[in-house]
Amino acid sequence: MGFSFYPEDGEARAPFALPVVYEDDHFAIVNKPAGVTVNSDQKSGIGRMCIRAAAPYVLTPPKFGTLAIIRRPSPVHRLDKPTSGLLL
Repeated sequence: MGFSFYPEDGEARAPFALPVVYEDDHFAIVNKPAGVTVNSDQKSGIGRMCIRAAAPYVLTPPKFGTLAIIRRPSPVHRLDKPTSGLLL
C-alpha cells in the first residue's frame, strides 16, 4: 500500500513503551514518557530512542484512500526530554 514507514507484522518493536491514548485516520495522541526526546537529537538520520521513530511501531496506518495521508507519523508539537505528557 505504500506505507513504507510502518513496520510489517513480525518486524522489530518500538524500543520503549509508547501508550496510544487515541488514534484515528487523521491524528493520534500518545503518552510521551519522561526521558525520551520527541525528535532525534542526532544530526543525521533518525535515532531509535525518540517519539518520531517509535510512532510507526505503535500506530495503525491510515486506511487507503484517506484524504491527505501523511506517510510518516510526525509530531506537531514537542515536550522537553524530562517532561512526560500527551503529544499529538
